[in-house]
Formats: sequence, structure tokens, C-alpha cells
Amino acid sequence: MENCLDSTGNTPDRKEDMGMESVWACLEKGGTVLTVNRRLARHLMDDFDRLQLEQGRSAWPTPDIVSLSGWLERCWDSLVGLPDLPAE
Repeated sequence: MENCLDSTGNTPDRKEDMGMESVWACLEKGGTVLTVNRRLARHLMDDFDRLQLEQGRSAWPTPDIVSLSGWLERCWDSLVGLPDLPAE
């Protein structure tokens, strides 16, 4: 997963601190964008697809835009089935 930083080298704290151009660039590098809900994730996915079409592309990798709840599910699913940690 790619870390996308702002121009100061810090991870932006708020959406306002990171322009959409930076968000799109982050996604094109394979980064992940977390959103507050699934509706916003779908909206950003549609915007990203529209941008790709405007740039004349006919195919592109699916961007990793996911709601916080979806990301937590993904993390949980990746941990299920791992061996238990030893008790201390």
C-alpha cells in the first residue's frame, strides 16, 4: 500500500489539506483512499473513472477507494485464520 504525503512530507490530516489532484495521483501510484462511508467511496470511484476516460484511457487498474468500515472488514478478514499469538 502506497503512503501519499502532502507537499511538506506529512500525511494530511484533513481532505482540505490534500487537493483532489493529489488524491488521484496517490491512487494512480497504487495508494488507498479511505472515506467516511460507502457512498463517498462510490462517488470518488465514479469520479476517478470519469477522469481516466477524459484522459483517453480505455482501461486502468481499479483504484483502492474504500470506506472506513470496508477497510476494517478487510483488516479483520486478513487476520482471521492467523495463528494465535502466544499468551504472555
